[in-house]
Amino acid sequence: MDDQVKIRGYRIETGEIEAVMEQVDGVDKAVVLVVDEADGEKKALSAYYQARHEGVSVDMLQAAIKHQLPAYMMPLYFKQLDAFPLTVSGKVDRRALAALKGDRAVHAVYTAPRNDIETKLVHLWEDILDQEKIGVYDSFFDRGGHSLKAMTVLTKVQRDFEVEVPLSVLFEQQTIAALAAYIEKAERSSETVIPKAPAADHYPLSPPQQRVYMVSQLEQSTAYHMPAVVRLKGTLQLEKLTD
Repeated sequence: MDDQVKIRGYRIETGEIEAVMEQVDGVDKAVVLVVDEADGEKKALSAYYQARHEGVSVDMLQAAIKHQLPAYMMPLYFKQLDAFPLTVSGKVDRRALAALKGDRAVHAVYTAPRNDIETKLVHLWEDILDQEKIGVYDSFFDRGGHSLKAMTVLTKVQRDFEVEVPLSVLFEQQTIAALAAYIEKAERSSETVIPKAPAADHYPLSPPQQRVYMVSQLEQSTAYHMPAVVRLKGTLQLEKLTD
């Protein structure tokens, strides 16, 4: 479909976001596009809307989207227009619209960390999301997080706090304050450390290695071989090569 896009690893139907925005009282029309971030490497959702009166605010639109759609479908930019640019055929000129990227949506009012756990989590999020001054009530996904970065956060949480946090917790609660509260109540569980094997001339094959060996012997196949060619310069000392 033309309005299906991929942002932060998620497939998103922009028409669903537009439909929710147009349900807000006072919104005549809404269009959601994918735009480039400032670095040119990241993509973001930008929402444009036409309203009948000045009572329509970005907060109202965000609240409607948050109530009906997943967090990853929240546009990062919003822009109100007096009229949409049109093509000669009377359709919305999406190329011209993309050049009018809206203002970045304001995050929740900044709240500084209030304890050691929140302070450590703030530093962790700022490092992974490559952002500064993240408040404890900021949404992980509004700040540019996605599923892969969420897994990175939880892996480091387990390492630093010895607590296993399900991915669903971060998806449902999304803030440092909520994550810190979960960590504070959770039972500690240390990581399982695989001991290093002692030095030896030969090591037993692992089960997957055994299977590969058996298949190669039964089929007499070279599929699992790793051939290489080495060019030597100078006089070849065969006795040293065979040693």
